[in-house]
Amino acid sequence: MTKGTEMDIYGLIGQRIQEQRKKAGLTVEELAEMASISPSFLAYLEHGKKKASVLTIKKLAEGLSIPAGRLLDEVRPRRPH
Repeated sequence: MTKGTEMDIYGLIGQRIQEQRKKAGLTVEELAEMASISPSFLAYLEHGKKKASVLTIKKLAEGLSIPAGRLLDEVRPRRPH
């Protein structure tokens, strides 16, 4: 996996976290508190700037009341045509 591909994957996971958070009607602060992480770390995750551990993803999913797999399912970077 190349560095660019790795960053694409974390960006996709971050987008899913943000989408699900907004769908749940939660603020960054509220979800961060539920997951026992700082709001700034959550913001970095949502923008693909930091990597989440499996435990953090599990806690975020619990806060969002969704299966953790929904944040990870079919995370494949797009390939150039």
